[in-house]
Amino acid sequence: MKFELSILIFNLTIGWLLQRMVMPVLSARVIGWVVAVAMFVEISAIVMQAARGVPSHYNFMAVAIVLNTVALGWLCVISFGPQSQLPPAVVWGIRLGLILFLFSSFQGFQIVGHKGHTVGASDGGPGLPFLRWSTVAGDLRIAHFIGIHGIQMLPLLGFFVSRTDRQAGSGVVASAFAAIAALFFWALAQAWAGRPLLR
Repeated sequence: MKFELSILIFNLTIGWLLQRMVMPVLSARVIGWVVAVAMFVEISAIVMQAARGVPSHYNFMAVAIVLNTVALGWLCVISFGPQSQLPPAVVWGIRLGLILFLFSSFQGFQIVGHKGHTVGASDGGPGLPFLRWSTVAGDLRIAHFIGIHGIQMLPLLGFFVSRTDRQAGSGVVASAFAAIAALFFWALAQAWAGRPLLR
């Protein structure tokens, strides 16, 4: 359910970006299809493994992660082109949110290489309600969550800070990016040290 909610929000976000950013029509279509197929493969693998009552097979999901990361990298490059139809704070929110997303995608490969998300214990142990982040060991999913959702947090922040002045708010967005990036790397270091967010 967590992945389904996350992927739903992600797909809606990418759809919104593809409709509002300036880019060639072909680029928008290719990125849209690559993301859609990659997310379908990923959620299908997760649901199939859950139905079988076994942990997710991260190596199988790596193919979808690679495709999605390449598509979002392309979108990030496009975002640094002229985007004059959006307020500058929103544009910088998109750019920096995509950079955070890419950091988190590459960090996802650590989970694949580690063959699990828990450091210092086995996956599936005691965890926080709903999120299930480990309360006894390090959990690589925490940093992943922080980075992945930067793609929603920063453009939304840009939208809110530019409502009264279209040209304002880029500095606020940049500061938020720095804070979220610092939190991402702190959570990653905590996880690799085998320390839980909360015991």
